[in-house]
Amino acid sequence: PATKEELAEARLKNELMSLNRQAFAAVVSNDKSFFEQILAADYFETSPRGTVLNRTRAMEDLPTPEQTKAIKVIPTFSSVQVRDYGDTALLSFLLEEELQIGEQKEEFKKRVTQVYRRNNGKWQLIAQHMTEIKPPPADPPI
Repeated sequence: PATKEELAEARLKNELMSLNRQAFAAVVSNDKSFFEQILAADYFETSPRGTVLNRTRAMEDLPTPEQTKAIKVIPTFSSVQVRDYGDTALLSFLLEEELQIGEQKEEFKKRVTQVYRRNNGKWQLIAQHMTEIKPPPADPPI
């Protein structure tokens, strides 16, 4: 049987991953109100390209309704780890995205690390860092 700590960790992991799944659904449905609620006022993120975005810029970078109609994204989450620090939580996971634009398909793999803060009983995302994972280059010919 699981310990109380293991059960609490599993609940937190499920709760925070549910927010990530809701975020993908909000992008598809162009529901910016979800991001207005979940992104803290002092939110910032670093992208795989190395750019740093604040909350306003992250909201501006959300796709438009026209873009969401043209693009299909299928996310897969794995290797989820969580750390509970009371009103702060750290979440890390692998994100594999299959992106389809018309007939063209692209696949991306990223390591995502997020920091959440509980505010009035609800989790808000305060920081996010993404690193793109690329396959190693082929060995050069000898």
